[in-house]
Amino acid sequence: MEAKGFAPKPSVKIPEMSPLKRPTSSVILPFLLPFLVAGCVVPMNVRNGDLKGNKFTVDTSSLDWLEIAYTPRTNDPDFPLPCRLSLLGSGEMTYYTGRSPRVWDDFSTKREDPNWNDFWEDRVHIGEEPMTALLQSFVDLGIVPPATARMVTGDPTSPPSVKIRGKISGKTIYRVTDNRKVVRLVERQLARFRRVP
Repeated sequence: MEAKGFAPKPSVKIPEMSPLKRPTSSVILPFLLPFLVAGCVVPMNVRNGDLKGNKFTVDTSSLDWLEIAYTPRTNDPDFPLPCRLSLLGSGEMTYYTGRSPRVWDDFSTKREDPNWNDFWEDRVHIGEEPMTALLQSFVDLGIVPPATARMVTGDPTSPPSVKIRGKISGKTIYRVTDNRKVVRLVERQLARFRRVP
């Protein structure tokens, strides 16, 4: 029994949208255009531009450190072999190169590797203040990624490229990039050292 004053609602059938009436890319594109321009959809040019990173003032601390693995161009006369650069907040800078697994891992136990002895190490002490300034340069280039940033930027398989890990002012860093500004800063530091024995 139906209550007075309430008439049953007629059932409404929603017509199925035909393929011809569905939104097309020409209709959707104008709505996406502001996001495309803002860089929300298309990734920024991180090879020639700036990395998206946290910027802050670096305080002098012996606890800061960076380990930088550098992959050179093929047949590069200045950097014939991949190499690694170790930076310590205390001012110590160490350079490693060669084909030995020890170049990439200080604690390697692969003594059976035929290139075990193909290893070169050099070191220089530049002091705490110059090291702080150098670490600040890396921070200013955006190597400290925010939580939303990509850890791998550009095309690291296309050398020269760098893999950077470490900690500066308590912030953990992991970046793999071919960004030219970062690569050039690394190459300027590598130029302090003899490339081969």
